[in-house]
Amino acid sequence: MKGIRMKNVVLLTVAFATLGFANARLVENEPCKRLEKMETYLKDSVKITAEQTAKIKTAHATACTKFKAIKASQQSEEEKKAAMRDAQKSLKAEYKTILTNEQQAKLKAKGKNMHNAKMAGEKKNKPGKPKNPAKHAEERSQKMKVKYGLSDEQTARVKTAIETMLTKKEALKADSTVSKSDKAAKMKEVRDTFITSMQSILTAEQFAKWKVDSEEMREKGKEKRNKSK
Repeated sequence: MKGIRMKNVVLLTVAFATLGFANARLVENEPCKRLEKMETYLKDSVKITAEQTAKIKTAHATACTKFKAIKASQQSEEEKKAAMRDAQKSLKAEYKTILTNEQQAKLKAKGKNMHNAKMAGEKKNKPGKPKNPAKHAEERSQKMKVKYGLSDEQTARVKTAIETMLTKKEALKADSTVSKSDKAAKMKEVRDTFITSMQSILTAEQFAKWKVDSEEMREKGKEKRNKSK
């Protein structure tokens, strides 16, 4: 029984998250719009009554006030997220007192379907590498410009180097005639060439900072890939 109850809690939580109730999003975006989205869904798909709608509106008004206060507070992002989780728990508890068991089941089913669709999409797009090297190079070079204080000339050269590197990597990935071992070796050559290009573009100080950050990102990428195996 305990396992079944826990599963139901998880599915209800998924329903809230997939319908826009992820606490990180609520902190970053307009929280009350998320509540409006949920209210519309409950009316159209869960078919709540007029009496339930009035109760939901009251619950949402209270939650909206809480969410706005959290968003406007001077707390750290982690503290805001913790406060948002508490506010969400209170709202979920109210939902359980307003919705019938059948309506809660519909909400859970919607959450489960949306969660499965999201997971399928993530699996399809894995490993999530950029499909547009030029666009990615532009975004990445602009971030580097701000982070490392690059000049306009450096930024332009960095963009070209990144785009060249990504284009070569994508071509290698798509080449089915190259063996796995040869592909790994060629990937390393592309990476080494890119590092050499960066060293020629950046100052010694900029390159040192970039090298440390780059290695940290590579390690995080490896850890993420190992966990997903």
